[in-house]
Amino acid sequence: MYEQFTTAYNIIRSVDQVTKCFGPLYPGFQIGRDYEKIENARMLDPREYYFNKQLGFISLNTALNADEVLAVAYEYTIEGHVFKIGEFSTDGIAAPQTLILKLLKGTNLSPKLPTWKLMMKNIYSLGSGKLDQKDFVLNVLYQDDKTGNSINYIPEGNLADKLLLQVMGLDNLNSQLDRQPDGFFDFIEGVTVISDRGRIIFPFVEPFGSHLKI
Repeated sequence: MYEQFTTAYNIIRSVDQVTKCFGPLYPGFQIGRDYEKIENARMLDPREYYFNKQLGFISLNTALNADEVLAVAYEYTIEGHVFKIGEFSTDGIAAPQTLILKLLKGTNLSPKLPTWKLMMKNIYSLGSGKLDQKDFVLNVLYQDDKTGNSINYIPEGNLADKLLLQVMGLDNLNSQLDRQPDGFFDFIEGVTVISDRGRIIFPFVEPFGSHLKI
C-alpha cells in the first residue's frame, strides 16, 4: 500500500488530494476510521510521552481529547536489518508535502477498528504520584456477589482458588527475583510499574478480558 501511494498515487503528497487518492484505490476507506488528514500536526516534546525501550511501547503522559489524533514514525533493527514504519521529516519530504505516518489513535474509537488493538489497555494510573517500592502493596480483588465480600481469587470455574495477582501475571517472582511466586506484587520498573508516573502495567493487553473466562 505504501509503495503504491508514493509512486502511482503520489498525489497523496498534496493534502488537498488525500481523500481523492484513497477513494478509488481502496474503496470503503473512510476518514476518521481508516485514515486521518491533519494539516497542522506537531511533533510531541519528549516530556509529553514515555517510551519504553525494553518492551517497545509509547505511553502519553496526558490523555488525548476525542478529536485529537496520534500517529508515529519509527525504525528498528533486527539482526542487522533496518525496518522503518512511517516517514520522518528528515527524509527529504519538504513542506507543504504530506508525511505518511502510522496511525495509532484516530477520531473514531471503536473495538471494531484495527487501531483499537494498538491502544494500551493494560496501563492503569493510580493517581497517586510517584510510587515507592518499599511502601507499595498491590492486590487484585474480586467482588463475590454471593457473600458480598472482596476476595483475591475467583471462587469457581477454571480459575477457582488461584490468586488473581498470579492469574494477572503480576506475581511470578519472589523478593530475590527468583522465578517463584510469593503472593506479592512483582515491582519491576518499566515492566510492571512506571514508578515516577504512578502507573501499573499488566502483562496482558486486555487484563480483564478473555483470559479470565470461567
